[in-house]
Amino acid sequence: MADTDAGATASADATTNTNPFDCSPSGIAAYADQLANKARSSCTQDGVGVVKQDDYTCMKTAIDQVAPPDAAASYNVVSTLLATNTAYPFYECTYFVQTVTAGVCNAPISPTNTPWTDYPFACSFIAQPAQGFQWIDKTSGVVRVGDILLYTSTDGCNNDPGHIMIVVEVNDSNHFRIAEANELKPNGSPATTETGVVSNTRIQTLNDPALAAGWFRLDGT
Repeated sequence: MADTDAGATASADATTNTNPFDCSPSGIAAYADQLANKARSSCTQDGVGVVKQDDYTCMKTAIDQVAPPDAAASYNVVSTLLATNTAYPFYECTYFVQTVTAGVCNAPISPTNTPWTDYPFACSFIAQPAQGFQWIDKTSGVVRVGDILLYTSTDGCNNDPGHIMIVVEVNDSNHFRIAEANELKPNGSPATTETGVVSNTRIQTLNDPALAAGWFRLDGT
């Protein structure tokens, strides 16, 4: 009896086993969360978690350690956007989100009217169509794990590019932990300049009407 039960359990496990980094909200969140952890270990030349043009290859180590389904596509985002980018040498928030979505869905998220290789600002994503994703205004939905959250720009997307990040854990209806780049200093304190720091510790809220605009969610989820 015990042997039969054990065999049945093993068979059920094998049938239901799925890739933790599949192209799903949970896959996006899991990859973002683990990639942030690995980046903070492998990218230390300029400070903990700092990714810059002079050391962007540290992200390949992090990506390979996590091993998403589309690792090559994931790293291609990093190398394409940073390898020769001496004008803007830090790993931007958009680059991180595009690295993650490329790694699990084989295509980096971008507004349909702007190729990802054109370096779209985060604020240019807001309320725009993006292939494979639906836009949800913050007034008409509830944040879920795997959502891609957007901050508004304070000056109409001129000098303030806004911010984009990935929800990796929901604490309650109004508080959630996010994975992101270029928002904190290496020590975890808020940054006021470009840092390129990859992190996953900040708790976000929708309370401030001047910040959160809404979020993208994978189509059909």
